[in-house]
Amino acid sequence: MKRLVNYIGILLLVWAACGCTDEQIVGNAGAELRVTGKIDTPSSSRTSYAVGEEAVTVSWAAGDRIGLFSESQPAAMAYQAASAGKQTDFMPESTRLKREEGTEVYAYYPYDYNTDIAFPKARLPYLFGQNYNGGLPDPNADFMYAKGEIRNDMLSLDFAHLFAFLKVNIRTELLQGAAGLRVLSDEPIGFMGVGDANNPAYYDLEADSLIAEKYNYLWYSIPQEVLSTQEVVTCFIAVLPTSEQNTVSFFIWDENGYSDKGLIEKKAPEGGFQAGHVYDLSVNENEFDKILQQEREALIAFYEATGGDNWTDNTNWCSDKPLSEWYGVYMWDGRVKNIILTDNNLTGQIPEQFGDLTGLEYLYLSSNKLEGNIPESLGNLAYLHDVQLNNNNLSGNLPASMANLNELEFINLCGNKLNGTIPDEIIASDWWNRIGYDAIVYQQGGNKLTFPMYESSDYSMDGTTFTLQEHTAGKGLKVVILGEAYSDRLIADGTYRRDAEMAMEAFFSKEPYTSFRDYFDVYAVNVVSRNEVIGENTAFQTSYEFERNTFETDPTIAIDYISKMQETNYSAAHVTSMILMKTKAPFRSNNWSYSDDFSAAFCQNNSDDPESLKSLIHHEACGHGFGKLDDEYVEFEGTYPYPEAIRSLHTINESMNVDVTNDPNEIVWSYFLTDMRYEKEKIGIYEGAIYYPKGAYRATETSIMLGNTGRFNAPSRQSIYRRIMEKSGGVYSFEAFLEYDEINRRQIEIEGASRAGAVEKGTIGLPPVRFDYPSSEAKTRWKQKKGVNVPLR
Repeated sequence: MKRLVNYIGILLLVWAACGCTDEQIVGNAGAELRVTGKIDTPSSSRTSYAVGEEAVTVSWAAGDRIGLFSESQPAAMAYQAASAGKQTDFMPESTRLKREEGTEVYAYYPYDYNTDIAFPKARLPYLFGQNYNGGLPDPNADFMYAKGEIRNDMLSLDFAHLFAFLKVNIRTELLQGAAGLRVLSDEPIGFMGVGDANNPAYYDLEADSLIAEKYNYLWYSIPQEVLSTQEVVTCFIAVLPTSEQNTVSFFIWDENGYSDKGLIEKKAPEGGFQAGHVYDLSVNENEFDKILQQEREALIAFYEATGGDNWTDNTNWCSDKPLSEWYGVYMWDGRVKNIILTDNNLTGQIPEQFGDLTGLEYLYLSSNKLEGNIPESLGNLAYLHDVQLNNNNLSGNLPASMANLNELEFINLCGNKLNGTIPDEIIASDWWNRIGYDAIVYQQGGNKLTFPMYESSDYSMDGTTFTLQEHTAGKGLKVVILGEAYSDRLIADGTYRRDAEMAMEAFFSKEPYTSFRDYFDVYAVNVVSRNEVIGENTAFQTSYEFERNTFETDPTIAIDYISKMQETNYSAAHVTSMILMKTKAPFRSNNWSYSDDFSAAFCQNNSDDPESLKSLIHHEACGHGFGKLDDEYVEFEGTYPYPEAIRSLHTINESMNVDVTNDPNEIVWSYFLTDMRYEKEKIGIYEGAIYYPKGAYRATETSIMLGNTGRFNAPSRQSIYRRIMEKSGGVYSFEAFLEYDEINRRQIEIEGASRAGAVEKGTIGLPPVRFDYPSSEAKTRWKQKKGVNVPLR
């Protein structure tokens, strides 16, 4: 957007605030340490600024007060300017600086008589709310600071500004009904006191740092009499300096608060908004009206290009109603910010006009039927934080312009028909190096987006093991951790070991595992993958399925590695394994279980989100893998069709967290319904479990097995506790469980039942896969199932 920004350095007129005459000040000069303040050197930002034909010349005025202090004299001392000019001497009002050679002295303007000023802090003016000052800079919204050292009975101070200044001329007809302006910025421009808006903010001159809560907006008040008597209002607004990537926008603030009626939007000049400079951002027309019309036209073009008449929901689209009332369009700060049209039967191509939605931050168009290329103009959307175009039929390569999307925090392009070598500009971009490829490269129908990938060359560590924990109780329950998509370099630099240790801690972070951690042995296997990209040449040959949005995993490779371990007596039986898939790809994790008590939990390990891995381990490895619990969420319609299967599993202490009866006397957790000690946990009979909304029941409204939330509920804890006791060679009794479970009942009492359902991170995995044969038969049967020879190590 064209901007009206030309700057020459400045600053404000300083006003004399003198309690004695110039003659009196000079008269005391004879015995004083000489203190000189300069504002005309190259390092100073206080120069001059032309306003129309009038020049505002900035210099000291006689009587200007500065504050001085040092470590040895921490109470601020007031000194006054002896004369006007770019450089002047300053004389003490009362307390004087000591003539101590080499002493570092800090100075600030304007001096504040407030008694809480002490070295090295200087009180700052209130910047969060500013006021019109007759078309001139407000001297109360200025702050300068300096540092000097006493040398040869002289202290020379070179002052610099803390704030930049925005000068805005606005025709009053654009401000009818306004009480002032709200200035919004991409970067902090205003501040208030730390922790309390009524507290002052300070500047630490020694540390050269702001002691305040920063905000990306501030308020500027304009009196009604000014709007009624002047044709143009000139506003000088002090702001914190910002980078050249910043954009500021001005909105009308009315007497009821503020509205989203915008006036102007300006990009910072090269070098940013610098301290001590004034930037002319004046406007003669409402630029937001033009932007709004541009965005309306872009949305209409998008509607027409994507079969809008046939969308599942197209409420108010192309009507005269505000854009915020169009289905899936969300606005704030006067701009279209979000478009959410997921699974809405969009067809056709995204038009180039889409790039005119330059304020867009979130774009959700996944699970539609869009085709053709991603438009080059997508690169115009510099503020995009989140882009989800997955599960469409988009084709071609990524446009090089996407390298400009430096605000991206998440992008998902999986499940399209994109193809080709990703442009070098994108590979070199900031967001590619932050976010990576995981949610981009996975395409359907044999299509593939390629880019240079690291390849392992050293396989000497492959298959080697290390012990993370040895049991001190029972006979040792085996947990084995393996890694997928870990190259030789990620094993050599310790990345895999750190992840394995993190996974172990996650496994034992929920009860009953926390209390019975000493019953377990934990081992890790170094598994070297050729590449670090799932779907390429990785050790477990993991791929992906778009229909169910899941990883396609192979448990037989885990069986092969574990069966070669001396620590497991060369058998996978009775081993709980976790395969850490190092990827950010947005697919569902899963778990495999065999009749000999072997299980393999494949868990996505997103390095940017360790809490997600933790919650997946709770659900997949702790819940399904070792605990043999069932899912409590609903995915299908109708009534659960296999009631006898659940009853059969109950006889071997499996799926004890779900049931197929709602009879309180027959349900598997009937005891907990009547024991008042479990009242706070809200144990009940909740319909909806094992993927069906009818005919299946769970014990609590929420739990780890429902949505990776909270804790294992009482029936689940009982079942896990029993498995630990029996599998470790001990004896299980329900009374012993109740005695142990006191720690959980007490914690629930403290937290409250609602706390038990606090949402954690992590995508819900697929239903677990159970085999009625042992892991020793897995290779043969897996090959038969696949119909191909699966290479195993």
